[in-house]
Amino acid sequence: MRTPSAFIALLVISAVGCVDVNKSQLRTEENVIRRTPKVVTSPRFAADLKVQDGILKINVNASCSSVEEETVEIETVSDLTLDGDDRGWVSALSIAGGVPLTTGTIMLADAPSVYDSGTNSRLYNQTGQDAVIGVGVTLCAIGLAAVMPPLVNAFRAVGTSSETTTTTRQGAILKEGVPCRGSEGLMSYTVVAKFASGQVVSLGSATARDEFNVDLRTALGPTLLAANPPPASVAIWINEKFQVEMPTADLLDAARRTQGDQDEAAWRAAEPAACQKLATACAGVQSYVARFPNGRHVEEARRLLAPRSGAGGAVVAVDPTGPKLSKAVEAAAKSMSTAVDKLNKQADADFAKAQAKAALEAKQACQTECAKVCEKDMACRATCIAAVCP
Repeated sequence: MRTPSAFIALLVISAVGCVDVNKSQLRTEENVIRRTPKVVTSPRFAADLKVQDGILKINVNASCSSVEEETVEIETVSDLTLDGDDRGWVSALSIAGGVPLTTGTIMLADAPSVYDSGTNSRLYNQTGQDAVIGVGVTLCAIGLAAVMPPLVNAFRAVGTSSETTTTTRQGAILKEGVPCRGSEGLMSYTVVAKFASGQVVSLGSATARDEFNVDLRTALGPTLLAANPPPASVAIWINEKFQVEMPTADLLDAARRTQGDQDEAAWRAAEPAACQKLATACAGVQSYVARFPNGRHVEEARRLLAPRSGAGGAVVAVDPTGPKLSKAVEAAAKSMSTAVDKLNKQADADFAKAQAKAALEAKQACQTECAKVCEKDMACRATCIAAVCP
């Protein structure tokens, strides 16, 4: 008989016939099971700023708050349902399985009245009782295999389910301005300079309990020199909070002096005396003009680079090739200047990318450290990341 095979098929089909049961959230219930006082860092802070010889010095004092840390038990109750497509094929399968199941049941019920197939028996039936029973059992097994998945899934998708989780969160603030007890060492504060034009220059990050120093002449000098007209003042902000507005006259003077020193050093390195004697020695002067188009010696440099002859004036050594050599020197100097500018721009771009990558890695490291120290304390972690990892 093939009855064992039919039952194996029944089990296999029933096992693989399970579908995903959807959960439609009905309600969420929260129950605070514990409240514990805890000191956390606060976005508030006080900063002491002063400028001495162009150096901005900042001391930030962090502020902390005493809060209730709540341990919350959250119960989510969901309704169990099947997708529309799943409901369709499950219903079709149950209807299709009903036909062989009903037929097989009738055959098994009628089997005792079927005569034996033996030719020597008093009442002979060609089919025989065993064959009827075998077919009936097979049809019942096929029907059950088709009907069983809808029955199983119907039971699985009946009623509701609930899940309970436990978490912690920051509750009510009990008191502001309490001692930080060492946690302020994690705080970091972004310092920027903002101009009236809207331009923003990053000055770095200050930390609580450590003095932050930045040379404004170096940090803001290029911006002041490039502006026309130069801004009369600059505002210092910490963590998007205005601190002080200061004049830029001294910073601009210092930047101009620095630029003047660089101008003089570049002019000496250009060797104008050699260019005066020999046109082939003017590459340095050409480079000076490209670097300092408004420099102190640019007019003198352009006179040296202008086409010259030895008639009616000072004796100047000129190469026999004349204008051709002059053009070659000018083209070569221009090419060198272009190459230098290109490399400088590439270096600036690489530096900007490196800064962005460093900032991203620093933020990730900061968040990792917050998670490590706070462990499973989600309120601690969230507060730490918000305060320290901008």
